[in-house]
Amino acid sequence: EQDRDRRARLLGVLRRIVPSHPRTVLKRLKDPRWYVVRNAVALLGVAGGAENIEHLAEAVKHASSEVRTAATAALAAAGGTASVPILRRSLDEGPEDTGLAVVGALGTLAGPEASAALADIVANSRDRSVRELALDRLAHRGGGRELLLQLGSRRSRPRLAWGLRRRARKLAAGSGSGER
Repeated sequence: EQDRDRRARLLGVLRRIVPSHPRTVLKRLKDPRWYVVRNAVALLGVAGGAENIEHLAEAVKHASSEVRTAATAALAAAGGTASVPILRRSLDEGPEDTGLAVVGALGTLAGPEASAALADIVANSRDRSVRELALDRLAHRGGGRELLLQLGSRRSRPRLAWGLRRRARKLAAGSGSGER
């Protein structure tokens, strides 16, 4: 952990081995050292596979914020659109500091499920910074313009605060002109 270059090389080698030997990595999810768990989570994300999604979902609830952040990214990488409901639920049930990581992970996923989850976060999250990040992620998605227009409308339910509606309309105008 103290030598980042050595850690990066070791993880690079392990990335090639993990898909054929995931049990060895799964054992590390119970390690008391947060950085060992974080590294194991990152490796499981690279390995992918439906069998790893459940373990990564548990890691999102870990005591260490570093592990939770790595787990949300790994969950999106390993599960793709199948991880959307798990990520969305972890925002509601998990610690408060997972919000930005969850929105970031959802922003990396393609598909209408991820867009709908981001729109739901904008409409229902209590954290303003999480809502703003979700708006920004929607602006950079195909099909996000329509959702931004809906969120920016006075008729949207739940109705967003004026500043968020204004931001949604502004982002919708920008995403319609081809900006990325």
